[in-house]
Amino acid sequence: MFAQQKKEKLFELQVTNVFNFKDGRTLFSGELKENVKHLTACKAELRIDDIVFKIIYIEGSWMPGKEGLDNPLFRTVSTVETINKSELPYKDGRVVLIGYKE
Repeated sequence: MFAQQKKEKLFELQVTNVFNFKDGRTLFSGELKENVKHLTACKAELRIDDIVFKIIYIEGSWMPGKEGLDNPLFRTVSTVETINKSELPYKDGRVVLIGYKE
């Protein structure tokens, strides 16, 4: 039997918006549960109602938009993976992205 690897949580982002780009990239924006100075590239669990929907690779922080200037917890991250935003109930506050260091 394999030993389960311990994962160190880097961040937790309550997703409030999802953007799909023509090149396949998906961008997530929302509010961090705790203030993290910089979000680095990592694996992340995309969760709906606390159930893992998909494991993706996050490229790290994007520059905060206007919301980020007023709210230091507001962040955006992206992945090169295409995630259909119509599959995610992010407007209901049910989608969370949790980044891990393994």
